[in-house]
This record gives sequence, C-alpha cells and structure tokens, in this order.
Amino acid sequence: MGELANPALPLLTSLFASKEAVATAGGVTGCIFQLGAVIGPWVAGLSIDWTLGYGLTWLLLAVAPLVGCLCLSSLYGRRTETAAQ
Repeated sequence: MGELANPALPLLTSLFASKEAVATAGGVTGCIFQLGAVIGPWVAGLSIDWTLGYGLTWLLLAVAPLVGCLCLSSLYGRRTETAAQ
C-alpha cells in the first residue's frame, strides 16, 4: 500500500521558518523526529526495566507531546515577526 504523506509537519515548519530557512528547518525537524524514533523505544524499555511496570512509560508518552505543544506555542509570537520580514 505504501506510505501516506503527512503534510502537517512540513506545513508547520514552513509557517514558522523564513523562506530562506525552510529547507534547513525541515531538515532539522526530520532529524529530531528520526532521533526520537531511535531513542524513544530505548527510553521506554529502560523505564519498564527500572520500574518493573508500564506506569512511567505511559506517563512519558503522555507528557512528551504536551512539552512539544508548549514549545510550539512559545514560537507562535515569532511566526508573525518572521512573516513580516
């Protein structure tokens, strides 16, 4: 069936980066996502091994996206400044 494209990430990246920096911002964003794909299962496995349960793992899975949302919302004011340039 193949992979389906996820246009949300490139769209958000293009909204927050200037025209000159869109490619770099997209590359950095992709790199961070790939690091998360590599490190995430390892951290989840460690938390399960250390706590002998899944509670901390579920907490991390719930808190990490919230931290990401807070980081993204902190950039919201910068979006209008970048768009004006």
